Amino acid sequence: MKAKIVDIEYFLPEQVLTNEMLKKENPDWDMDLLVQKTGIEKRFVTGEDETALDLAFEACKKLFNKRPELKKQIDGLIFCCQHEDYQLPRNACLLHGKLGLSEDVFTLDVGMGCSGFVYCLGVCHGLICANICKNILLVNSDTIAKLIHKKDRSIRVLFGDGAAVTWITASTGSEGLIDIQCSNSGKHFDAVIIPGGRARNPSSVETKKEIVDESKNIRTLENVYVSGKRAVAFINTRMPKQIKRILKRNHYTLEDIDLFVFHPGSKIVTDSIQRLLQIDPTKMFINAQNTGNLTHASVPIALKGAMDLNKVQPGDKVLLSAYGTGMSYATAIIRI
Repeated sequence: MKAKIVDIEYFLPEQVLTNEMLKKENPDWDMDLLVQKTGIEKRFVTGEDETALDLAFEACKKLFNKRPELKKQIDGLIFCCQHEDYQLPRNACLLHGKLGLSEDVFTLDVGMGCSGFVYCLGVCHGLICANICKNILLVNSDTIAKLIHKKDRSIRVLFGDGAAVTWITASTGSEGLIDIQCSNSGKHFDAVIIPGGRARNPSSVETKKEIVDESKNIRTLENVYVSGKRAVAFINTRMPKQIKRILKRNHYTLEDIDLFVFHPGSKIVTDSIQRLLQIDPTKMFINAQNTGNLTHASVPIALKGAMDLNKVQPGDKVLLSAYGTGMSYATAIIRI
């Protein structure tokens, strides 16, 4: 028995933030150079009164509207999120109530970053193999753009907000999860971090004070900070090795994979992985140019886009790979 993906739906906020809008707001930003580095043309951002819970609820409504019979079958709900509505209770419990699910539904919050979808796929596989759940809603929703300073040129162009919901069920056939590898290097935790505002460094006048870095990016200690050079170096030394390892232990080569879906950290990173592994670019699917980096919702939304465009067919093998805060990274091979 294994976990398999049956369906995916997603929801993006109405508000669009284009590169032209960013240029108008920041005339000194070299948008052409930023597009070359990130590959992002536009992103969707939430309004002040929109939260990750709201986006998740809308995504779930789309799935239930398409599959009215599914709601009664759900016995597992996993909500992956970093920007919760409340410090407690967490969003899985709140979404459970908004959806009106049975009280016997296994309900779990996961606080992973951009690798969260692949990590949670492993959690779903474990729950299904242990006969704890048969039909799981895996929700990936975040509003990371709210946590980025408006004058932080280094990452504001990258990130958007969005939610995906994936219906995962049990498979006794060939389709489903073939293998998964989840890894982490906690000693690099501060390469991507919000240093202030929580228990270790509580919110204060100091954590809210604006800081100008050597590249003239502005942020506070309560905003997202990404050490670009450290993150890129980390990913380049880990991801290709992990992908090679999981292929080798399943006796696959790159040619055996029908489609590659990578987390779109930036165009520089994705191009680097493609070059290091010598992957055929036509076998890679990327749609972040029209959505922005949606953290852990990026991979399922890209996979949904590939399915909608018939880039994958039943029986195809797809490699999913992502990396994020922690520093965590994960790769899975699934059969559609």
